Amino acid sequence: MTMIKSRLSRQERAAEARIYRAQLVLFLEKLWPALLPALGAVAAFLLLTLFQLWQFLPWIAHYAVLAALAGAGAFFLIRDLKDLDWPRRAEALDRLEKDGKVPHAALRAREDRPFSQADSDSPLWRAHLSRMDQLSGTAKLDKAHATADRIDPWNLRYGVLLLLVLATFIAWGDFGARFWNAVSPRPAGSIPATVDLWIDPPAYTGRAPVILVQSDANPEGSQPGIAVPEGSVLHARINGADRRGPGRARLVVETNDGRFSPDLSRSETALTGEASLGENAAITLSVNGRRASWPVVVAPDQRPRINFAEDPVATDEGRVRLVVELDDDYGITESFAVMSLDPDQDRPLDTPAISANRAADEEIVPVSGLTGAYGVRSAELTLTDHPWAGLDVNLRILGKDGAGQEATTETVSVTLPERDFYNPLARAIIHERRNLAVAPDSWTRTSRSLDALTFAPDRFFDRPTEYLLLRAAYWGVINGRGENVSDLIDEFWPLALQLEDQALELARRALAAAQQALREALERGASQSEIQRLVENLRSAMQNYIQALAESGQSMANREGEAQELEARDLDDILDSINELSDSGANNAARQLLSELEQMLQNLQITQGGGSQSGGQQQSGGQQQGEGSGEGGQQGAGGEAAQRTGDLIGRQRDLADDTFDAQRQQLAPDGSGGTAPSAAELQQQQQQLGNAVDDLLEDLDNATAESGNADGEDVARSFREARERMADAAEALENGNLGAAGAFQQEALDALREGADGISDQIMQAQQGDEEGSEGERAGNGRNGTQAQVDPLGRPYGAPAPSSDIGIPDLSDPERARELILELRRKLSEPGRTEEEIDYLERLLERF
Repeated sequence: MTMIKSRLSRQERAAEARIYRAQLVLFLEKLWPALLPALGAVAAFLLLTLFQLWQFLPWIAHYAVLAALAGAGAFFLIRDLKDLDWPRRAEALDRLEKDGKVPHAALRAREDRPFSQADSDSPLWRAHLSRMDQLSGTAKLDKAHATADRIDPWNLRYGVLLLLVLATFIAWGDFGARFWNAVSPRPAGSIPATVDLWIDPPAYTGRAPVILVQSDANPEGSQPGIAVPEGSVLHARINGADRRGPGRARLVVETNDGRFSPDLSRSETALTGEASLGENAAITLSVNGRRASWPVVVAPDQRPRINFAEDPVATDEGRVRLVVELDDDYGITESFAVMSLDPDQDRPLDTPAISANRAADEEIVPVSGLTGAYGVRSAELTLTDHPWAGLDVNLRILGKDGAGQEATTETVSVTLPERDFYNPLARAIIHERRNLAVAPDSWTRTSRSLDALTFAPDRFFDRPTEYLLLRAAYWGVINGRGENVSDLIDEFWPLALQLEDQALELARRALAAAQQALREALERGASQSEIQRLVENLRSAMQNYIQALAESGQSMANREGEAQELEARDLDDILDSINELSDSGANNAARQLLSELEQMLQNLQITQGGGSQSGGQQQSGGQQQGEGSGEGGQQGAGGEAAQRTGDLIGRQRDLADDTFDAQRQQLAPDGSGGTAPSAAELQQQQQQLGNAVDDLLEDLDNATAESGNADGEDVARSFREARERMADAAEALENGNLGAAGAFQQEALDALREGADGISDQIMQAQQGDEEGSEGERAGNGRNGTQAQVDPLGRPYGAPAPSSDIGIPDLSDPERARELILELRRKLSEPGRTEEEIDYLERLLERF
């Protein structure tokens, strides 16, 4: 009996499930035709959006259609859904009976109930139910009926569905932008959103910016990967967009540490933002529904490496030559010389030992020139004014790249070169300065030394200023009591220079600054007006230096031979040639002439084979120099050729200008083109200029034949080409064809410039060979004692000043006395002299 009840219960549950499904199908059959009108409005919106048909509507019509579609959809929904209800049970039973063809309404008959409880137990009622159960066994639910046909009798809905599928394929990957443009109409003439997205690598890398999007619509989807250096900066500029609405314009940078959104700030016409890229990242930009992403690989900056290629050495000019080998991915941008005192070096017995604190200190000196990505670099460091000059130091080179990473060389020991002072007071000041630099506690010793130097000023000081300067230094040490040692060290150097020769030092510094300024201007290709100004500055500084050099008593002989004297006119000619070459565009030749000028001025400072030698020695030295001056003579010939070439270029350029003016005057309709030379005059000048080139060619051919230098043939070829073009220009001028003459003259100028560059290359090669050979010659002369360096007074360089070899001529030498009197009177007549100088010159005149 229990099994029967359980089976009946399962039958009832299955029947109820069928009834519920029937109700659901009936509800959907009512819902579908009710939704169809509203779905038609939605389909119309989708088709207009996916096919981008909105762009053909004015923005007012765009708004109107949007409102109409939204209103129609809402109207149909409200109208057709307000009476929609859930199907009744009887409707579901009827549907099951019809689909299953159940006779006698068996399903609904089973729902009947007897009038009384007694009848429900009667055999007749049970037989009735059993019969109905058997008949309802065929009840089933068939497929849903096409109820939409009454709304859409022509089946247009299937065509719309097909169009939607087609539009989906067409708009694939661009849904966001198309939907955003559909719901955000813009007035006619409004600017569509454009994007500028780029990545700026650090400036020190020298790499160009990486352009992701340039003045275009934001792309859609994933973009190709990008590799950038570490420290790059992402920049975004979005025109025609704002921050209103979700996702209107948004920039996101996602890294391993998380994601962040750089702030897009509003400028006058655009949204701008930036973000630093220090590690691998994914950049995502969303603009008006279009979303694009770029994977970015950040390459880390490698640490630089720097090593000594050669050991540091002191040069003959008193500098420290540094040669290092660099290696860095983007280049070392800064370099420094790091020095510390060598505590184990020998010190004189009368000087204080190096203190422990000073031995631990490091001096950092910037070094220019030891920069770059890879290769060997060299630089010369001038440290003669450093307090440690003349001492042994431990030296290393510190290099930094643009990212601030550092590299250092090994530490080497080197003796810093020092400047030689001839004035005994200046030497004493430098000696005490060095003592204070290595042992600040020795200030009491320094004070006693300065006090001793200023003893009996009426006997040992001819110039009151020297006594006052030393006495002021003494009181500075006493009053400081060891607390201002660094200030004293800084003050002692200009004091020593002032005691030695202040005017000469200042003139030397001004000359070096003028040379450096002109060199940099030639290298960067500055304007001709700036070149002329710098040339005049150098001319003035050079004249001041030569005058100060002469007044200091140093010799004016050139180092290449005492017999060769430099005159101011020669130096002015070189400056004029530099100006002409630069004006004509031959900057290489101009720089070479500037190098020659610097070498000549440097050779004026200290001469070799001075007056301390006997006549025979001087003659022998002169012979040796004459015999070994082949390369030097070649350089001199090359310098003269460069000057002549500069003059020819200037003359040819002026002639070309005159030809142009004559042509303009010829073409002027009213004859108002100005006054210019005639064609005959121009032809005569062109022929004279061609003859000058012939003379230069003859000299070059002779020099080439003597030296056997193959490069001279190439130079001569350029000048022959210039000569031919000059001949063509002369012929064109003879025929009155000024236009053709101007073209030939320009070609002649180009050929002259090529020849000037060739001459400068020859001079440079000759100088390099001369430098390589002169090192060994100087070393041999020093060992044999035949030719030693001497100071401007003829004494062995660095030797103490003699006390009895120098005297002032008196009346027993009338010719020499007369020359000195004239010179003293000339100096007294010069304006601008101080009272002290005038008193000194007058006291000298009294002795004669």
